Amino acid sequence: MKTVEKIESRKAKLSGAYYTIERAGQEPAYNSDFIKVAIKIFLPAKGGSILQELQFEKRVEILGEYLRSNWGFGGSETYRIKQVEKSGRKWTDLFEVAAAFAEAEIAKLETALEQRVQALIDAES
Repeated sequence: MKTVEKIESRKAKLSGAYYTIERAGQEPAYNSDFIKVAIKIFLPAKGGSILQELQFEKRVEILGEYLRSNWGFGGSETYRIKQVEKSGRKWTDLFEVAAAFAEAEIAKLETALEQRVQALIDAES
């Protein structure tokens, strides 16, 4: 049975963030026999920095890094990228675990944006 080589998510509703997951080979022999995938999260950027409305600083952390202007590394003019790897025994299981992990990371940002919008609405009532 052929397994997945790479997946790309849809863009998140509020932030425009998305992720990719792709096979990244096998752990080094001295470490384990596990296989691994690379998870990349992409955040919208302009002029080399993530968009100002996404700069939550210490309030939101994605992939272990606070959302400062220089989060991740500059992948292009329109996105900054950060990558982590996950290991496992079976490709199908590993892709499922990695997707759930990436979605949970992006959900932190989406939740913060939703709360920010709601705070503004609440301030008017």
